[in-house]
Amino acid sequence: MREHRFVTDIAVKHGGDDAGPSPGEFFVASLATCAGMYASSYCKEHGLDPTGATVEMDWKLASVEGMPGAMRISEIALNVSFPNVALDEATEAGLREAMGHCTVQNSIINRPRMEIGLKGA
Repeated sequence: MREHRFVTDIAVKHGGDDAGPSPGEFFVASLATCAGMYASSYCKEHGLDPTGATVEMDWKLASVEGMPGAMRISEIALNVSFPNVALDEATEAGLREAMGHCTVQNSIINRPRMEIGLKGA
């Protein structure tokens, strides 16, 4: 992607080498980092110090109905901490609104059309 390379793999117990995060882990991490970037931008725009902010994420897997062996991420929880920001009602509302602009979250809510092309030898 652009000039960046990503290593992805699955856990050894699932037949991989655990050489990197799984695609599902990248998916959840992209949501967390996107929300975090919008929150950080909000802080900077409103004179708040985002230094040390963290985003912790938790998620659960579920089976895909009618597709044996297929899994999906069924729940995602993001917990964002701002050690240098006093979270009054207005600031919390502003941060939630800003994080709601996250491109990844909006792509989940408004599911993109996806096509898969295949090429062989």
